[in-house]
Amino acid sequence: MRRFPPPWTVERIAGGFKVLDANGQSLAYVYCREGDHLEAKVLTEDEARRIASNIAKLPVLLGKNVNMLKRYGAKAALERELERLIGAWAK
Repeated sequence: MRRFPPPWTVERIAGGFKVLDANGQSLAYVYCREGDHLEAKVLTEDEARRIASNIAKLPVLLGKNVNMLKRYGAKAALERELERLIGAWAK
């Protein structure tokens, strides 16, 4: 099983943000566009930054909930936590 060591960081890239692990491995890309975001149904820069920032917090959040990792496994736990964060952001 691959490991993605913390801390995870967010880096600004052209058109969005990239989440990296401590080894520099790219983990996620969150894209945005300013100006016509409502017409094109894409994220604003602020929305994309907040989502990327929340993804980068996952190792810390999951580290606090070892039972979740044991119960669901690492991949499922990450997916559940990401869904929770996105759901909270969308409200």
